[in-house]
Amino acid sequence: MAMAESFEGFDAADFQAFLPNKWASNLFNMERMKVRSKMVALGTFLEPHLLALRPFSWEVTPFSPTILNGKRVSDMVLYFTRTADQARAVAPLLDSKISLPDQISNPGEHYQHVTLGVKIDADTVEAGLMVHSTAWLDVMNLLNRTKTPDEAQEFSHMIRVLPHPISIVIAPGVEISSGDFLPSHLKSLEEAILNNQFLIRFGKSYLASDKAISSAAFNTTMKDLLTSLVHIWEFIAWRPASNYLAADDTNAPVVTSDGSLVQFSTGAKVRIVGGLFDGRVGIVTDIDAKGSCKVLVGRVTVRTDLRSLQAV
Repeated sequence: MAMAESFEGFDAADFQAFLPNKWASNLFNMERMKVRSKMVALGTFLEPHLLALRPFSWEVTPFSPTILNGKRVSDMVLYFTRTADQARAVAPLLDSKISLPDQISNPGEHYQHVTLGVKIDADTVEAGLMVHSTAWLDVMNLLNRTKTPDEAQEFSHMIRVLPHPISIVIAPGVEISSGDFLPSHLKSLEEAILNNQFLIRFGKSYLASDKAISSAAFNTTMKDLLTSLVHIWEFIAWRPASNYLAADDTNAPVVTSDGSLVQFSTGAKVRIVGGLFDGRVGIVTDIDAKGSCKVLVGRVTVRTDLRSLQAV
């Protein structure tokens, strides 16, 4: 990223740049460009502190309406996430498992990876670890990892003992304070992920009127918050050294519990065996002549084959 002036806080004009009547208009690009400059300045301050802990790349989302933001700018996000090489490495795994429409419903990079960062819209500033419910590789890595009681306990303990109190968005409109986070909340999170699109956030939300965001002191506040969440990022993020996606079982039996052969058809209720959605139940929506099929799990269409299904 290019060098930037020092970040001195957000003011009322920054929030007004994201009023709904301005989202799709290029007439307000200058207003949003000024906000982007502040976000770049904040990112420049945070960069050495976060990169000292692990490799990250970082970016700020565009200030003008483009095809990548649905031709509207309702918010702006500064985000730290996988490096470019790491992002390219995970793409084939997603391509093999998730139908393309489910991958590109939110094409921005910050929708596809777990991130650390800051988001501003017309009303609030949100900050912390953020991962959209459509970032399938990372959210399913978390959910599969915490299916075991030990891992679920470890993760919830990591949240409860964070040095800075935060809140966790586990479903649309539902937040849990970090001190109250329990393994049982992971089940609620999974249910919400499979049936809604929303931003999962481990962090803080500030109203536009909050004085904490209006000065250069916000730099240090964000440094303390984001660096404290790096180990949570590492717990969630899929990578070869932290792979909790069950390997495909090509020998999975296509049989019922009594041993009889299953002739799956469209509309059948099935359980997926192996892969990102291992153990989840869905409905068969399509089968081709080669035995490949599509299964609707919640609102997500998963690509698999008949031998990776079990009757329910």
